[in-house]
Amino acid sequence: NNSKNNMVGPELAEKPTTTERVVLEKYGGPEELKVETVPMPRPGPGEVRIKVLAASVQYTDTLIRRGLYPGAPKPPLVLGYDVVGDVEAIGEGVQSLKIGDRVADLTVTGSYAKHRLLKAEDCTPVSRELDPAQAAAVVLSGTTAYQMLHREAKLQPGERVLIVPAGGAVGRLCVELAVAHNAEVFAVARPHHHDRLRALGATPLEDVSNAEKIDVAIDGLGLDYFGPTFRTLGDGGRLVAFGFTDIADTTFGLTTTLKIGLVFTRLWWWNLWPNRRSTTFYNVANRRMSHPDHFKDDLASLFSKVSRLRSAAVQDRLSSLSDVPEAHRRIAQGQLHGKLVLTPSSS
Repeated sequence: NNSKNNMVGPELAEKPTTTERVVLEKYGGPEELKVETVPMPRPGPGEVRIKVLAASVQYTDTLIRRGLYPGAPKPPLVLGYDVVGDVEAIGEGVQSLKIGDRVADLTVTGSYAKHRLLKAEDCTPVSRELDPAQAAAVVLSGTTAYQMLHREAKLQPGERVLIVPAGGAVGRLCVELAVAHNAEVFAVARPHHHDRLRALGATPLEDVSNAEKIDVAIDGLGLDYFGPTFRTLGDGGRLVAFGFTDIADTTFGLTTTLKIGLVFTRLWWWNLWPNRRSTTFYNVANRRMSHPDHFKDDLASLFSKVSRLRSAAVQDRLSSLSDVPEAHRRIAQGQLHGKLVLTPSSS
């Protein structure tokens, strides 16, 4: 009997009846992100409501905002790909969590908010000794980097690793995690990133032309880059593709869709080439759906080491929902060296 556990808090009548979130009404620039007040959500069966403590504001969100992220929900919607928060209300049938538990989830959308609902079965526990903003910094970027290296590429110590591009959040984490696994790491990025990448233990490069005999290549640039990256692979080399950064300045339409389809065809075709080279395309949300146990295990592993990951550092905390549009502008400028994290409960 979990009737007591299912209560939506004994002091419900004294709690606020409304909350706030950031809504994208239509595709466009940061100015389309508006703060709105909505009724406080009530958890249904199998759900919990959390008070949002931290939600990353990241590059992937800007792609969804512009309609450049295949498979994402269409506006009107609330952005926010990951979240850390405290459980404050529990729906019917939930046995795994209790009010006050701190949890994290990969949400894809919905986390630019002061409160939100989550499926209880999707939540990963977060230690209260861990800074919520620091935890949020690795939910998407850290899990993506970790799973590409270890679940997809099955990186071995001593292997040669190429990261393209290495200047962003996922790239920097790939570099640091690969170096920690005793790999020899080559990092492709613009010159202003080179000192920071060198400090992480990588050999910086401006392009892939000088890379050769690579065992594992991680490439998020996309359409025109996977080919040159694939050609750097040595015997038995593995290419893990994970994004299409080079479509970020385009309009997502039929032509772009056809180009992406052609890329997937090439990746499949390259698996038939000699020299035992292989390719795969990684999507964190799809892999999480197919292997939810891996996701929780890997995220828990990252939480245990996040305080030691320099590339998961939080650059700025945004205490107000109204700070989100400016954060999107800063991401577009490409000069960040750490994570931007929304911390709406601190305001």
